[in-house]
Amino acid sequence: MILNQISTIDIALGTAIVEGMYLNTCGLQKVVHLRPTVFQGMCNLRFLLVCTDWRLGDINGKVYLKGLEYFPPSLRYLEWQEYPLKCLPPNFEPHNLVVLNMPYSKLEKLSNGVQNLYNLKGIDLSCSFNLTQFPDLSGARNLERIKLRNCSSLTHISSHSLQNLDKLVDLDLSDCQNLRSLPNRIDARTLKTLNLGGCYNLITLPDIFPRNLVSLDLNGTAIKNLPSSIGSLNNLCKLDISTCRFLTNIPSTMCKLGSVKVLELSRCFSLGTFPKLPRNIEQFSLSSLTIKEVPLSSIEYCFGLKNIEISCSSLGSLPTGIFKLRSLAHLDLSHCSNLKNLPEILEPTESLNRLYLSGTGITELPSSIAYLIGLSELDLSNCKNLESIPDSISSMNNILRFGLSGCSKIENLPPSIGNLLSLEYLHLDGTSISEIPTSIKQLSYLIHLDVMDCRNLLSLPELPKSLQYLDASGCTSLKMVSNGTSSAFIQGFWDDCDITEETYECSVFFNCFELHRNGRYNIITEFQRRVLRMALGSVPPPLNQRWYPCVDTCYPGDEIPEWFTYQSMSKESSINIKLPQQWYNANFLGFAVCAVARKYGLGFNLRCNFDLKPGKSSSFTWDFGSYERKWSAVPNLHQYHVFMWYWHYDYHRCLHAVEAKFKFFCSKDFGSNDAIQIERCGMRMLYRQDIEELSLVNDQQYLLEQSADIVEQPEASARGTVKTRKRGKNHARSIEAAPVLGREKKETGLIPNAVDILDGLCKDGLVQEAMKPFALMREKGTVPDVFLCTAVVGGICMSQKHDDAIRIYRKMQNNGIDSNAFSYSVLIQGLYKLRGWRMVLSFVRKYWKMGTHQISLLLWDWLMGCVKKRVLKKLKVLLESKGRRGFR
Repeated sequence: MILNQISTIDIALGTAIVEGMYLNTCGLQKVVHLRPTVFQGMCNLRFLLVCTDWRLGDINGKVYLKGLEYFPPSLRYLEWQEYPLKCLPPNFEPHNLVVLNMPYSKLEKLSNGVQNLYNLKGIDLSCSFNLTQFPDLSGARNLERIKLRNCSSLTHISSHSLQNLDKLVDLDLSDCQNLRSLPNRIDARTLKTLNLGGCYNLITLPDIFPRNLVSLDLNGTAIKNLPSSIGSLNNLCKLDISTCRFLTNIPSTMCKLGSVKVLELSRCFSLGTFPKLPRNIEQFSLSSLTIKEVPLSSIEYCFGLKNIEISCSSLGSLPTGIFKLRSLAHLDLSHCSNLKNLPEILEPTESLNRLYLSGTGITELPSSIAYLIGLSELDLSNCKNLESIPDSISSMNNILRFGLSGCSKIENLPPSIGNLLSLEYLHLDGTSISEIPTSIKQLSYLIHLDVMDCRNLLSLPELPKSLQYLDASGCTSLKMVSNGTSSAFIQGFWDDCDITEETYECSVFFNCFELHRNGRYNIITEFQRRVLRMALGSVPPPLNQRWYPCVDTCYPGDEIPEWFTYQSMSKESSINIKLPQQWYNANFLGFAVCAVARKYGLGFNLRCNFDLKPGKSSSFTWDFGSYERKWSAVPNLHQYHVFMWYWHYDYHRCLHAVEAKFKFFCSKDFGSNDAIQIERCGMRMLYRQDIEELSLVNDQQYLLEQSADIVEQPEASARGTVKTRKRGKNHARSIEAAPVLGREKKETGLIPNAVDILDGLCKDGLVQEAMKPFALMREKGTVPDVFLCTAVVGGICMSQKHDDAIRIYRKMQNNGIDSNAFSYSVLIQGLYKLRGWRMVLSFVRKYWKMGTHQISLLLWDWLMGCVKKRVLKKLKVLLESKGRRGFR
């Protein structure tokens, strides 16, 4: 019987057919009044559940029960959340009861006297804050689980209450904050889990614990000593004594616990000596204010130890043997502020995966740190005395995360930092570096770079195309940001772009007021290209699935870049446009928006809300920096800043929209809005044709002034001044004019896009036409031959003329032009897409014989591509037919 959406329950006597009742108070609109005799006559009632499931509705509904005279003895399952009475009915005979759950009840005691609970297997009275008397469960011989968590009025447990519990497995008394004592003996030989964590006033423990305990949690208790009998718990696997603030020593018998895998001693600040650890331990943590050393004898035989966390402010040294622990994978020494040096690492070790030294007092790293060849994370953040990083660190090819945040004495990075080929996250914020080595562009897996508050940093070099997050906020000396994507277009900027539903690309330059004009142009150019790459490289999922990949950029300035074709100069910070007919077509990529704003005082969130009319369902709100952002809000801005952002949406539901309104505003979640100023805003409709403009032209100033004349331009409304720009007629470049244009500019030395011209001709399959400017460029010698030939080969592959591509490539070699790893990769990728497997295989074998890191990475990428395309079986057959001698 389900009782719901009613205000009064009045069940007639004699309802013997009822075997189960369920009442969810969240589905009720009013208070439910239950009569004291509501269950009388339900002689077959076996299942009773009264609960509050907040997921199913509001929480206005309540059960009102003035008294209760009767529970049927037939009850086997009784669960009543927020039971409103002080005890169970006095005449209740629970001899059939198997489960009794009454969390958040008003119970003060369960019943008067001992009851027949022989069939009871589980009892849960958690968060019954008025419970003062522990129920007498000595008659519950089949009881397996007792859960009295957070019964804050419970002060003691009588010795007879926990007797004869021969099947008890789990006893949870955690967070009973006023519990002061336990019986001297818990008679439950099957007990495996005893949880006393959070019993802050518990002073004494039982003299004898059940021998079969597997987990013992004493976290946060007030104990001063552990009983020596703890050494007899041969089955104990986990012992948590963390936050025992009065604990002064550990009994020597604890090292005999042969089954212990996890030992937690964190925040035991009164502990004076480092304990000798059990031999089979795997995970250990310790925090203390007085421990000064770690004796080698305490850890040297712990061959299975995988995880060590030590935070001891007085610790001055570590034993050399700590790096000899063959299973050690995680070593955390954070906040050991008196630790000045690490011991020398005497031999290579592969096991250590994570090394955290945050907040230590180390002044230098040993050059032997390079022996940690398996290290993937190295955290040196807030090491205020650290002055340099050894060059040997550059040989640690497995590092994924490297943190130097807050190392204010670090002024230089190793020039060969680009050799950290696996690096994904690099944190340099708060250091004193003035430059970043140019080798950083070699970090092809780097996705996160943080240089925030590097006040001496003067410039950013060319960064790897893989970078997704760059925070340069507060770099008050930063003048130049290099434009690395002009070459990245040639090197595959558009290839292998893996866009997911949470891809977030962001670069912020808050309060970088020394940025030169060229640096700002490069920031804008980078934003444009990343927006188009994201728009072209992602396919939205089916309806009703979360899909919000975005690109964000911010830098100091007070002008909307002219790339944004619709601009409002009004203080209203809004743009209204009438959309052209068929604006949403296969070439439409979305909207990019821009605003100029500043804020005095507290931070804020900048938002753009736009409506596509008609239809209330077509309203969107975009937050600047809404994914994985490091800041909780935009920081205090001393001058105007330009905010540009793009979210990739699926606009299929907006097909019939004829008007769009963009309104820029600041969130009220962060302080007052009184000092927020939005000066102006802009918007651009993106189409696939925009890619032609950005891929063929490299001049930054030209990019800022041009915009694609793609579709009929929307009309501006009378509200606000909207500027639009159209591309001039002379912008179009015919294929026939390209060789002449190339010759004229080549002769004058003004042809920055020579490679692009060749590439464009070859992509159109015009191989013969491309050979004319190709020969002329080779003759002049301004552009390296290898770049010209690579452009030709890549372009021909794009036009699906793989035979011509192979012929040109071989001719390049026969004419004495030295190829490199990049030109190999262009041909490999082109042939791979065209299914030229056997030819690909022959070139891959040449790759391997060259034996460089770049070639190895290219081969790996190609193999991963095979896996993605599910053609690995075909590759295996080809490898076996050719012989695998060269691939081992």
